[in-house]
Amino acid sequence: MAKILIGVVAALVIAAGGFFGFEFYIQHRVAGEVEAAFEQIRATGAKASHGKVSFDLWKRTVTVADIESESAAQPPVSARIASVTASGVSQPDAARFSADSIEATDVEIGAAMAAPAGFKLTYKIPRITMKDYSGPVGMPRRPASSSLIVIYRFGLEQFADVTASSVTVPSIAATINFGAVTPGGGDVAYSGLAMQGIKDGKIASMKIDGFVFTANMQQAGKVEKITGNLVNLASYDLDLSALAAILDPQKANDDQYYRTYRQISAGPYIITSAQGLNVRIDNLHGYVLVPLKLAKSASG
Repeated sequence: MAKILIGVVAALVIAAGGFFGFEFYIQHRVAGEVEAAFEQIRATGAKASHGKVSFDLWKRTVTVADIESESAAQPPVSARIASVTASGVSQPDAARFSADSIEATDVEIGAAMAAPAGFKLTYKIPRITMKDYSGPVGMPRRPASSSLIVIYRFGLEQFADVTASSVTVPSIAATINFGAVTPGGGDVAYSGLAMQGIKDGKIASMKIDGFVFTANMQQAGKVEKITGNLVNLASYDLDLSALAAILDPQKANDDQYYRTYRQISAGPYIITSAQGLNVRIDNLHGYVLVPLKLAKSASG
């Protein structure tokens, strides 16, 4: 009996040592793959760094801490993320990566424009959560330009290869500096952003509980404060590929129509100012089919 017990204990010790050795190997491999992805970004001339990479074999969870990046183009686009945690990770094939959930915390994104001089936009997002995510392995090639329109189009184009059952963002705070041409600035706050059914570059529904903005505009040498409040914003069947096409200068002569979404509704919408402006719109409803040339001229 004693020999059997010793044999069992020995087997457990060997198995435990092998498990921890395997877990160390997996964590080392994951850390190497994360670093390789960041090296792809640095190869473009951009700055990219990260902190500790950890892997929980039991829960199939990967966490990357202290992510920072800055584009090479000027003016730069910068991003900081305190941590990104992917849970229930798997790789169904060599080209795709899947996770039951992905959560990013304390996200901050800053962008500027060469014209007008001094224009700057900063987003702060405490938490982003994606469920049932599937996307390509590796980092996409970053755009050469850092203009806001190019960055927005780049972000929209990435959705074509991504699927997720939902994305939730409890709150977003944005700060805008209009620059030297139009002195002033503003703050924007979103609450309760939820997207459902992301697939093939489309979003089945997107809802925002509330949207509040304040802007200080200079009129005739005086600063006027304008405040807006919009609630219950909902849109259905958004086509992000169509939005990306609208922002693509190579399609400037495209005469076809693109449906960017099927339906949108919101309200009430209230705008006020210190000078006595008071506008209230109880309900907004819309269906849109955008002609590409008109959209081009509107976007500049």
